[in-house]
Amino acid sequence: MRCELCGEPADKLYEVEIEGARMRVCERCARNGKILREISEEKPMKTSEEELFSEKMIRSDYLQIISNAVKRMNLSADDISKAIGVEKQEIKQVLSGKIPPTDELAHKLEKFLNVKLFD
Repeated sequence: MRCELCGEPADKLYEVEIEGARMRVCERCARNGKILREISEEKPMKTSEEELFSEKMIRSDYLQIISNAVKRMNLSADDISKAIGVEKQEIKQVLSGKIPPTDELAHKLEKFLNVKLFD
């Protein structure tokens, strides 16, 4: 497991809220926000080659696709946040290119913005 803030591997992660965004971070980075819970479960590793390549990858031009759709629909981060139930701060970070969307968020954006973000 890796810290979403510093990128370092960690045996134990914490779900924290930092400036309105929820993140999974290591113990050191958890000091920068409000700890919501400890994350102890780790997803099992994929075993077969078919399973390893079955997951879809987000497109490298996701930011341009999202930005174009947001402009076309004349939406704000607040509009998107309310419509899909995601923190406004996380939407702002994705729209500014500071962080990539999680798979879950990317699927919500695909549906709401009527775009294709996965290859």
